[in-house]
Amino acid sequence: MPQSVLSASAANSSSSSSSEIPVLSGRFHDWVFECHGFWHNAVLIIASFLFVLYLALQSRNSFRKLSHGRSHIIISYYFSLWLVSLLNLAWSTFQVWECSPGKELAWNLLSLFTTSGMLFLEVSLLAFLFEGNNATGLEPLTRTFGISGIVVGFDILLKQDLRFTSMLPSCSS
Repeated sequence: MPQSVLSASAANSSSSSSSEIPVLSGRFHDWVFECHGFWHNAVLIIASFLFVLYLALQSRNSFRKLSHGRSHIIISYYFSLWLVSLLNLAWSTFQVWECSPGKELAWNLLSLFTTSGMLFLEVSLLAFLFEGNNATGLEPLTRTFGISGIVVGFDILLKQDLRFTSMLPSCSS
């Protein structure tokens, strides 16, 4: 339990009657009950954590298969999957930033990297499947990730353009 919750609880119990409920700290209370609600946050965090746990439990077998395989695409894709899964876990855990004043930039950057990473995984998987399962070497890797990078770059530019144009005041007279 956070220190601010414990100190607020101790202050309430020493200065008031024992029938009052201890007050939660503002940020913790907002994260649990306000922004999206407890169940929304709990489901997001638990699902993300379970997927990272699954990846961790399967990592020994996966690393063994990857070390014997020759596909640079699969090795890079597995690394990207780990990176995006950890970003998604961080995004799920820091949901309170969405409703916190002063954390808008950090939340927007974390959301942008997480969604861009997921889009990168989706597009690179499709590009890999179109290449064929037996594509090996650096040329198919460059082509697959190049296509994914172009799509993700276009998506980022589109998101930023829409974000900034929606923030401009309307020019109606």
